[in-house]
Amino acid sequence: MAVHLGGALKWFTIIALATWAGIWWQTDLTRWQAGTLPAANGQAGAFLRPLCTVRADHASEIALDASANHIGIIGPAGQIRILDATGHPLTDVSVPGADAFAFTPEGQRVVAYARANASHTEVVFMRLDGSVLWRHDPGTAILDVAVAQSGQRAACVTADGYVYSYQLDEAPSFRRWRSVGNPTGTYVTPDGALVLVATADPPSVWAYTPAGVFLWKAPNSDPKGDAQIFASPDGQFLACATMPKDARSGSYTSRFVVLSRSGRQQWGAKLRASHPRVALSTDGKWAAVTYTKSVSTSPEPTYERKVVLFRTSSAGSSVPAQLWQHGGPLYDPRLVCIAGDGSFVATHDGKRSIFFFGPTGQLLWRHKMAHPIVRTCASADGLSILVHCADGSLSLLRVTDAL
Repeated sequence: MAVHLGGALKWFTIIALATWAGIWWQTDLTRWQAGTLPAANGQAGAFLRPLCTVRADHASEIALDASANHIGIIGPAGQIRILDATGHPLTDVSVPGADAFAFTPEGQRVVAYARANASHTEVVFMRLDGSVLWRHDPGTAILDVAVAQSGQRAACVTADGYVYSYQLDEAPSFRRWRSVGNPTGTYVTPDGALVLVATADPPSVWAYTPAGVFLWKAPNSDPKGDAQIFASPDGQFLACATMPKDARSGSYTSRFVVLSRSGRQQWGAKLRASHPRVALSTDGKWAAVTYTKSVSTSPEPTYERKVVLFRTSSAGSSVPAQLWQHGGPLYDPRLVCIAGDGSFVATHDGKRSIFFFGPTGQLLWRHKMAHPIVRTCASADGLSILVHCADGSLSLLRVTDAL
């Protein structure tokens, strides 16, 4: 029996390696073929073109505004640098203790803060040139901050369970109210009309007016668990991803639902997995999802990560079609972005490569960085990607149709 099992394992290994080698071969072959790769604009020849590379040594966070016009870097001791898309420096300012920040989608306002740090509890609102517009200290650790497109509205959630809604005009002011559950994240729609709050215990997303008037909550009856907010590029569709834990089995059954701004459920799916991350297309009909799944508990817990593309199956249907799935022991995908029109999904492997998959799961392109990838972020349309690598380099890449 031992010999038979060993033989089975041997053949499994050979088959798995052959499959993986086939993926790499297909990638390299595709790279040499002349102009047959569908891009987000529907033309042929999509690949990544470097726009600029700068140094971002010891950066704790990077950011790219929605239009890919401004790059943000926050480093040690709260040093914030803002650059344009060519890498030219615009602002260099220090916010002591800050390790996180947010841009307005057009990059004209910057908000800096220390995430979950009870020793640094100030939110600093700045103009693009680094001049301070306003400072506010809630007096407790700040968990998350979001800013509307105009820069006139912002919100933050704090460790003592409050939501702060800011009006950032010539006389800045705020309102606050206590959250239901424990707030973990926030999002402000581009027009500033809605403040969304993600909570744990119960895991859900709650919608309020900027004045704190409750409007609706995402449908979920689980008493325990975590929730996250994800939005389409224009904020017209929202995804609520929840991760409740099954008390009997100890496993997770995550869910995500896509909602309109009015809170009406459009569609959703269940995932027998944990830590879902969702990227929505502009029309809210496509969703790329990564998640972590337990594959073994003995002798030690073993996990694998998957990336899945969903699409609404038909008009008026709440049940999506799962178009494809990638991932497993040999490929560990991290979600980078989805194209605004759903035409591609970008992931990276936690090593040096960024992969682009098409609507049917075909590998469109593989872009290899010179060093391991630490973190990424993308523009609203998914066509510009900012990549921070382990050697401290920070590169802005653009999906283009020119080979």
